[in-house]
Amino acid sequence: MNMDDPKFISFMADICKEYEIDAIMPALDDAQLLLKAAEQKIGIKVLTSCLETTTICRRKSQTYIKLRSVIRVPTIYDAVDAKAHLPLFAKPDDGEGSKGCRKISTEEELATAVRDNCLLCELLVGDEFTVDCFSNAEGKLLFCGPRRRSLTRAGLSVITETTTSPEVMLAASSMALQINGSMSFLGAWFFQCKFSSGGELALLEVAPRISGAMGAFRHLGVNFPLLTMYVHYGRKVEIVKSSWTGTMAKIYANHVMTSFTFDSIYVDLDDTLLIRGQVNTEVLGMLYECKNRGKDVHLITRHDKDVFKTLGEFALSEALFKSIIHLKDRKILKSSYFPRDKQIVFMDDSYAERQDCQPNVYACDVDAVSFVIGALRNQALPCPILGQVQGSSRVRE
Repeated sequence: MNMDDPKFISFMADICKEYEIDAIMPALDDAQLLLKAAEQKIGIKVLTSCLETTTICRRKSQTYIKLRSVIRVPTIYDAVDAKAHLPLFAKPDDGEGSKGCRKISTEEELATAVRDNCLLCELLVGDEFTVDCFSNAEGKLLFCGPRRRSLTRAGLSVITETTTSPEVMLAASSMALQINGSMSFLGAWFFQCKFSSGGELALLEVAPRISGAMGAFRHLGVNFPLLTMYVHYGRKVEIVKSSWTGTMAKIYANHVMTSFTFDSIYVDLDDTLLIRGQVNTEVLGMLYECKNRGKDVHLITRHDKDVFKTLGEFALSEALFKSIIHLKDRKILKSSYFPRDKQIVFMDDSYAERQDCQPNVYACDVDAVSFVIGALRNQALPCPILGQVQGSSRVRE
């Protein structure tokens, strides 16, 4: 149901009651404000800061008015004055990410931005940072962690790098303390900022929620969602700051939905399960997923050494496979071992071996791991109970 639907709040209340949901942590700005305003009607905790703070943060103009006396905020121009200060930066007052944001260089572009009711801001040209913060129930700022937005796409920080630069840390922590002292935060929140041409750190926006790349600090020991839940339920928390830095790239994997199903999988060893003298952990993980879902896993290989010794050298258990088929005669086709009455997956790097298969065989290379896993998960089969998996057999040729 869309959030604009008049029945949305009652719908959420019914869902929370039916599934015994005690708390919601909104990740979308509009949802955060809507749910916080209706917290009592829904009957659950909305894990964000108070309604006043959430309301102010939803509009950049209100945020700038609230904070302009204590920190550096962008200079805002009206339509008349803006012409004399081109180039500028235009952005929606209540937008998120980079929706509707653009650089304004000409009077024609300025006119369009004015018609769109955009804020007309000074153009900040320095490095951009997100500063992840955490405040406890007493309003004390327990954590302030700046990270450089090294690469952004559609307003999202795709590559982000934590930093311990003294200059950045001093400017960011000073701004964080001033923001925290001017508004009421509870749990995780963040602000975005950018250096001006004069070297001053200027505010872009503030949001009292989990940021998209807060996970960068999760790898350094700070679990913002869990800590936020703790403080909302009255638990005392402490945050141990790490001096390490890290870079996180949010590279999204393929998640496949398919009607394809299968009964068993046959996988090659060389250049498939093993690649360049190492275990292909993606393929290995897929095989364990197959086993968890009750599929028979078979190893079929033309390996030129002792297969069992090689498996031992790479710490691969023979018990993973229902059968290990070692073909030493090049004239014998791998496909001759495949059952004709079942749908199977055959993963092998050899194009010739894959071409030889019958229609009941899904023949693929290692790039199909996400497809196979998608087929497994879409079947939603329960994992087999330990001890009920059939024993393994060994076939030598």
